[in-house]
Amino acid sequence: MIQFANLTAAVLLASLLLILLMHLFIRRPDTKTVSSTLLYRDLAADVRRVKPRSRPRFSWLLLLQLLAALFLTAALMQPNLLGWSPRQQMVLVIDGSASMQASDVQPQRFQRAVEQALAVVSEARGAQLAVIWAGAEPQLQQTFTSDSDPVEQALQSLEPSSDSVDMAAALTLADSLLADSQSGRIAVFSDASFPDDGRTYNHPVQWYVVGQSSNNIGLVSLDAVGSGGSTFDIMARVANNTDEVQNVTVELLRAEEVLRREQVDMGPGQNQAVFFTVSVQGRETLDVRLELDEAWDDLALDNQAAVTLGRDERPRVLLLTEGNVFLERALLSYPDIRLFIRSEWDPDGESFDVAVIDGMEPPESIDSGLFLQTLPHQLAERLQPERSVGQLMVTRTNRTHPLARFLHFDGLRASRYTTIAYGSDVIPLVQAEDRLLVAAGENAGERWVFLGLDLYHSNFPLSVDFPLFIGNALDWLHPEPIALEGVLSAVESDIRPRRAAEDERPVSETPVMPTDDGTADETPVAMILWPWAAALAALAVAAEWFVFARRGYSVR
Repeated sequence: MIQFANLTAAVLLASLLLILLMHLFIRRPDTKTVSSTLLYRDLAADVRRVKPRSRPRFSWLLLLQLLAALFLTAALMQPNLLGWSPRQQMVLVIDGSASMQASDVQPQRFQRAVEQALAVVSEARGAQLAVIWAGAEPQLQQTFTSDSDPVEQALQSLEPSSDSVDMAAALTLADSLLADSQSGRIAVFSDASFPDDGRTYNHPVQWYVVGQSSNNIGLVSLDAVGSGGSTFDIMARVANNTDEVQNVTVELLRAEEVLRREQVDMGPGQNQAVFFTVSVQGRETLDVRLELDEAWDDLALDNQAAVTLGRDERPRVLLLTEGNVFLERALLSYPDIRLFIRSEWDPDGESFDVAVIDGMEPPESIDSGLFLQTLPHQLAERLQPERSVGQLMVTRTNRTHPLARFLHFDGLRASRYTTIAYGSDVIPLVQAEDRLLVAAGENAGERWVFLGLDLYHSNFPLSVDFPLFIGNALDWLHPEPIALEGVLSAVESDIRPRRAAEDERPVSETPVMPTDDGTADETPVAMILWPWAAALAALAVAAEWFVFARRGYSVR
């Protein structure tokens, strides 16, 4: 692109018209030698009455004079060819987060961002460009090159994702690519719909913000917990990121069949939780869908999500005991497990999902499970189990852990029991004086539960808490595999651009050149053309003189 430093000199273009008028109205007579002028006297009046020509005849003299005036005027206007220094480096960072699929700008924010990046590439002649796709993990799509073709191909091949963006990681990667560049810069093409973390970088960052609207209604969280057997409680949270009160219908579906339907009213900026209880057969996938006014929703991606619940097959539970009718009956009351009762451990036998060890020394290969009055060797060395005989005194209980769900531990009595010491990774559930009667822990993904009561010398097996505790322990040791799909974070669901408002810069829908400090435009590196125009003007004047002299014109 060409820019002119002195546009006022364009008035000199009028000299071209002056030259044309001179060739129209000024006729230079040819000089002839004659023997006498007597016969030409009567023609003098007729010569004066000759009208000028309507258009000049072509002549090399006219053409060269026009060219000389044109090049001289161009030189005085000081033209510059905008470009980039071959040493200039720029990293283009394209936001590929879910909010970039918003349709408040057509066709989508992501396509608009790519168009802006392509416009910058077309202006950055000679610069070395690299491309980074910013998603949950940034990806380098194109290394530095001064060839615009691979850069444009890399930009056109990008697609938005359904995840959030780690923009700090993307900018850190871009900054590291420019580590050896003194004049490098970073251009970010994003809707800036995420909070500014306040980080600074070694190279200037220019934001090209796309997006105008903040209207969006979406699912911002989805969770499910087992409530016993094949029944699950599902919680869906809906957010209203508009300026108006919205009425939204939340549906729970199985294979497009509506199982439950709830209506919620939310004020501007509010969110609300909706609860469903559902039973599944085996392993099933259920959908949660929003029915709403699409005029207030610029991002359709977060209007539906899926949750997969249940198991393909019942878990295998091993009860290693010398005989305990209380444990056997409690475990058999759960039809969703397959129970295997053994009095001895077979290291070459079958594999199990959960182990329940009743007072026996656990095999070396078993590090997780439900342990009654015993612990695996490594845990026992650290937590030092101690057997006690006498009146049990419960001093504290923890009812917030999933293992204590629906439990009270009220009126708990025992004459024989085992306690363990506290540990940094131990979760206390029931405390007996200064030691733990019931506890749990997790190490390297392996969970264990300790119950120190001797069931034959305690009232615990006779209470309603006992089968509930066994069920809670099975669920915690071998949790239901719950898979979520299509749930956006609350940050991604809030699609309003933040960067422009924070920097007090208007949202730009057209590319601007990068800046040194991020606030003022910088003139790109330019190729100065006016000396070439002056040289061409001088050449045209010389040629005009040559043609004039060759034809033998005389100056009078």
